[in-house]
This record gives sequence, structure tokens and C-alpha cells, in this order.
Amino acid sequence: DYLVGEFVKAASSIKFYEDKLKAALITKKHLNNLLAGSSNKVVLPFFLIMGFELCLLTLGLIKPNLYLIKKVTFYEFPITKNAINDGDAQDLIKCLGKMRVRK
Repeated sequence: DYLVGEFVKAASSIKFYEDKLKAALITKKHLNNLLAGSSNKVVLPFFLIMGFELCLLTLGLIKPNLYLIKKVTFYEFPITKNAINDGDAQDLIKCLGKMRVRK
């Protein structure tokens, strides 16, 4: 199983870019290891959590040396009791359920 995640206390655009790059490079390494000796198309998930926001992305190999990062979903964590009661926590569980390797 492969999954890369990055947690950040403070959210800023430059920090998001740096952490996304770091997570993408680690995911690329995992993808290359997984595909070694195989021609299967595999898509690996990775995520970034900044403050109360979660961004789920995937990395796939399009052709040799050409990778594609796709944004799967963006989620804001519920921060009030009303939001939790309204089912926002269930939305988080559905979002996390999307984090699996697809072959």
C-alpha cells in the first residue's frame, strides 16, 4: 500500500506549493518502484492538509518520463458542532475513502 500525506500548521500559497512538490516527488518515487518491470497503469494518491483544509491529489504515469498530477477533491474540515451534526464528518469519511491505489 502506498499513500503520502503532508500536514502543515500554517497555510500559505508558497508553503502549499513546496509541500505539494515534496509529496509529488515522494509519490513519483513510489510509483516508479511499483511500476518497475510492469506495464500496468497505476495511479497513486497523496494529500496535503493545511489548517482545516484537505486537498487530495493523484499521480499517474502517462508515458515514460511524463507524469500527471490530478486534483481529486478539496475538503474543508467541519469546525462547528452544527457542521458536524449536518453530516460534514460523513463527507470527510467519503473523501478519505477515495484514497486508494487504482490499477
